[in-house]
Amino acid sequence: MRTGRYLWRMLLYRPRLYVANLLLWSGVHLMPVLPGLVIREFFDNLGGTPRTGLSINALIAIMVGIALARIVNIGLGALTDIRHRFMMKSLLTVNLFERMLELPGVTALQDTVGEAISRYRDDVHQIEDSLSWLLDACGMSIFAAVSMGILLRINARVATFTFVPMIAVVLLSRVVRERVESYRRASREAASEAVGALGEVFTAVQGVKLGVAEDRASAHVRRLNERRRQLQLRDRMVTEVLTSVYHNTVSIGTGLVLLLAAGAMHEGTFTVGDFSLFAYYLGYVTDFTQFFGVMLVHFRQTGVAFGRLAELLQGGPIERLVEHSPMYLDEDPPALEPVRPLEADGAIAVEAAGAVARPAAGAISGQAGAAAKPGGRLEALELAGLTCIYPRTGKGIFDVDLTIRRGEFVVVTGRIGSGKTTLLRGLLGMMPLDGGSIAWNGGVVEDPRTFFGPPRSAYTPQVPVLFSDSLKGNILMGWHAEEEIERGLHLSSFEQDLGHMPDRMETMVGARGLKLSGGQQHRVAAARMFLRRPELLLIDDLSSAVDVETEATIWNRLFAEQDLTCLVVSHRRAALRRADHILVMREGRVADRGSLDELLARCEELKEIWNGG
Repeated sequence: MRTGRYLWRMLLYRPRLYVANLLLWSGVHLMPVLPGLVIREFFDNLGGTPRTGLSINALIAIMVGIALARIVNIGLGALTDIRHRFMMKSLLTVNLFERMLELPGVTALQDTVGEAISRYRDDVHQIEDSLSWLLDACGMSIFAAVSMGILLRINARVATFTFVPMIAVVLLSRVVRERVESYRRASREAASEAVGALGEVFTAVQGVKLGVAEDRASAHVRRLNERRRQLQLRDRMVTEVLTSVYHNTVSIGTGLVLLLAAGAMHEGTFTVGDFSLFAYYLGYVTDFTQFFGVMLVHFRQTGVAFGRLAELLQGGPIERLVEHSPMYLDEDPPALEPVRPLEADGAIAVEAAGAVARPAAGAISGQAGAAAKPGGRLEALELAGLTCIYPRTGKGIFDVDLTIRRGEFVVVTGRIGSGKTTLLRGLLGMMPLDGGSIAWNGGVVEDPRTFFGPPRSAYTPQVPVLFSDSLKGNILMGWHAEEEIERGLHLSSFEQDLGHMPDRMETMVGARGLKLSGGQQHRVAAARMFLRRPELLLIDDLSSAVDVETEATIWNRLFAEQDLTCLVVSHRRAALRRADHILVMREGRVADRGSLDELLARCEELKEIWNGG
């Protein structure tokens, strides 16, 4: 892990800000050089051997001026450092979020949300601290170099002994570095497991209560917390023990230096002012030596932090963590262009017989020209041999072919676990494709994740995603067409529910929409989808949370709209009756396809679904 290289890359993100920060804090650490010289002159003045001829009052005034200047310098340095720390923290978090959004939805997080939050919080803070500590290291190094130059001029033999503690600290740090890294890694992982388990229990609190599993869940969390406590105690103990050893090593070295200085003073080669200067500077020099040892430990722990954040990239280069990205602190970010409706263009390849022309391999370039590029309003969407497999289970969908034409209502049905939701996720790029292709108007879609968004498509998942915001905020989600809210609520059959809400559109729905019923959550998510007027509506099992009558109302209102294209997962008769085409899934494969009458005549799988619907 090239920790120093990544820290340097971050420093280059805002070099002027860091240089200003460095100069201010170097000034803070360098200013004690002057009081040391003033103290030497003060005691030599009292002993009758002044060097400059300044009076006692003048020396006191100089000390007061230096103290006031240092206070101002510290204040300016603190303001600059806070800004720089925030900038560095934001750079890491923005890059992590961008990478996470690039990944397919179901693989964006390999571990729990609690684990990710732990890394975003603790490991990012560790790196942020390292950058700030480098300022102190640089400033203290400059002070140590200047003060050591002065001490060497006074008495080289005594001053040389001040290096002994530093050598001991460096050697000890090299001996224990692997243990420091392993203890920090284990401590962070244990903390993440405990936080993740607690989050899972809170999320599933109703299931825990219904299953009378409170004691078992509590015991599980306590067990993980106890393991976290032990590992964090071990990690903290190693850090504190090393800090104590460094401090005592420095103290012993300081005592040795002062004894040598006292001997030189007894020999008459040292004045009282020289001794006071040595005693004053040694405090700062030894602080630097102790800080240097702690900094080495912290540097090793920062390497662990970079490694843990790199795991969130899931195969992406670790350089992505420190890429220079735009940051808007003093000005507003550029306004986003509103999403405009698609227009028909020439990128439509539909044969007269009605079949969608399947692009040949490599047809995107060369003679195919613009016709090979997906674009324009939806005329035909074709899935050819679509395969998406969950790596941990080996399940998924295999070799699925499907064609959807403009204005069609296509229903995907099947038993639980047959692959219906996986089909929608694969189409939308929420899962990586393990095989097959997707074509929009005959043009191959290279990256479904970025292609299938409004205005091309909108999606309501089986478990709707709502946020702790108002009803209006959850429906708009930053969308520009506020005037479309009424239409979205009408299509989702939400008007009567809205009339019973005290604050109407400003009603707060709570975290994950918990203040709404399951059916209301689904219909709010559906309203959000309808609001965007996409070319293709993808609805995953609306029937799972609404009654038969409400579902029928929604389908009736949808069909009253003109020119809607829908891909719907459902097992309800209301949806199956309206379907232009039905795809029956079983164990991840297409078991049969056709119209309702055709399938009821020959498909046993659909007969069982129909009789149970």
